[in-house]
Amino acid sequence: MQKEEIYKKFEELDKVAALGGGVVRIDKQHEAGRMTARERIDMLLDKGTFVELDKFVTHRCTNFGMEKNKIPGDGVVSGYGKIEGRQVFVYAYDFTAYGGTLSSTNAAKIVKVQTLALKNGAPVIALNDSGGARIQEGVGSLAGYASIFYQNTMASAYVIFVSIGAMALALISPEVILIAGGSKYSDSRYVTMPIVLSMYYAFLYTLPSSVEYYYKKTKLIALGTMLAAGMNILLNAVFIPAFGYVAAAYTTVACYLLYYLLHVVFAWWVHKGMVYDILQQFLWLGIVSVVSLVTVALTDLFWIRMGLLAALLGVCALWALRHRDQVARTLAVFRRKSA
Repeated sequence: MQKEEIYKKFEELDKVAALGGGVVRIDKQHEAGRMTARERIDMLLDKGTFVELDKFVTHRCTNFGMEKNKIPGDGVVSGYGKIEGRQVFVYAYDFTAYGGTLSSTNAAKIVKVQTLALKNGAPVIALNDSGGARIQEGVGSLAGYASIFYQNTMASAYVIFVSIGAMALALISPEVILIAGGSKYSDSRYVTMPIVLSMYYAFLYTLPSSVEYYYKKTKLIALGTMLAAGMNILLNAVFIPAFGYVAAAYTTVACYLLYYLLHVVFAWWVHKGMVYDILQQFLWLGIVSVVSLVTVALTDLFWIRMGLLAALLGVCALWALRHRDQVARTLAVFRRKSA
């Protein structure tokens, strides 16, 4: 086959794939007042930046005569592009092809996009116009959902890693002070745990604030900072005269917590919903807070704290062994960002 013939065949296949389920179904989509998957992606992304992946993929189902009915793309349009110059990954269910139902094949397309987004530290946007699982594939389609949900849990590993690190640091912080500062600063070991907790809240703040940055609502970020700073000044004026410098550590904790919660509300208001798994964040916030505050009561009980640290590290080791791929990918992203 000559090069010209190969190019011609490719162009013809590309045109067929671009039509999804065909002209008739596209017209029905428009008559219903809905856009097609590609039209939605074109509207969402910066013009000319979309790069489609696996455009010619077809299903492998042979049940109910499906082997005679194959559409390039298999009901999902996936790839990457830019929004206001920032890289994003995107996938959209194409209702014109099999009602946008999920198959094992197009689930693999979605998982590929999710994996690439994790490796590049970029957001994933899903545009859902789907009839659900493709009934002709049975359990194979449901397994596709499991793969997608698994990738969602992998994307949430950063909060888990930082939370575990914060708890470990809180448990050993009195020893860090004694080693680094000596007996001269030994009294300050009673305030290191709330300082660690404050820095953990500051980390959590970066998640909702990134949504505000994305929408260029920097005035909200400034507003949150001023409100938290004002509360800090007020609490310090009330509690430091009564309890000394130790009170400053705990007023800082309260203000950073307010700082984080304010930006959760601001991000929800800007985006008209939650971007991150807020329940997971609140769960880890509660666990880390309890461990840190319990550590304050155990400041002078070295062996109990070391026992808790050993238990924490043991649980983490078991979890890491069970989720090797998730740990490896997350660490790879950290290394890439720090390079």
